[in-house]
Amino acid sequence: MIRSRGSTPPARRLASVLASTAALACLLAGCVLARSGGADRSRSERPASAKPAEEPDMPEATASVENVAPPPAPSPETQPGDYWLERFGDYMQPAERELYLATPPAERYDRFADRILEWQRREALLEPYRDRLTPEEIAAYRRLPDLPSARAWLAQRFGEQ
Repeated sequence: MIRSRGSTPPARRLASVLASTAALACLLAGCVLARSGGADRSRSERPASAKPAEEPDMPEATASVENVAPPPAPSPETQPGDYWLERFGDYMQPAERELYLATPPAERYDRFADRILEWQRREALLEPYRDRLTPEEIAAYRRLPDLPSARAWLAQRFGEQ
């Protein structure tokens, strides 16, 4: 081994680096290190004050996995995230709502795109009058079957076209 006079052997330097790294890892993990004596002492020779910190008591699990029933499958009515149902569900007739919910989610927009467009147009038609209508009148407007009847309803109520 090549070594200059007064330098530390590479094996000893490596051991020192490893010990320092282990001590740092222990400190980061919350260990308590003893500062008395050298690193060569065994556990039995450590003073009583150098005991590792006690772990806090953890509460015991009260339920076993076998006894936990799976949650009930949500009905299509209660599944969140169907934008079109949330936005235009009030416009759907009961039979139309059932058909919509029976349609697979990936196919709903393709199948109901024309109706969704009509509901959007009816909502836009309602917008200028919304402040002058009660919630009951708005609900009645949304129950109308189609766009022409919605136009007629607004014209009758407000005398405009």
